[in-house]
Amino acid sequence: MNGKDVYFTYNGLNRPAMVRGVPLMILLSCGFLATFSGFIGVFFLGVFGIIFPLIIGAFIFTVKVICENDPNALRVVKLSLSGMMLKLKHGDRITGFDSGGYDQ
Repeated sequence: MNGKDVYFTYNGLNRPAMVRGVPLMILLSCGFLATFSGFIGVFFLGVFGIIFPLIIGAFIFTVKVICENDPNALRVVKLSLSGMMLKLKHGDRITGFDSGGYDQ
């Protein structure tokens, strides 16, 4: 075994619930928001009220593309954005931002 310990893991416990490639909670919240804003928008604006649900649909499609290969990709995006926000908050011009990690 080359001196390494082998453990059985359950990799399914690390994955978020997905529906057709989109995390479940994002799909539910965006679906509710798109439906609600679609009805209100069409009532007040007519055909132009469909614009906001279309934007939400584009957002869901973008999330699906991001999570296509890795179901935890949104966590990486969240950490990258929080790192950039910290850099902007502190006005750091010397230290660069890198989400690549350490190469060993």
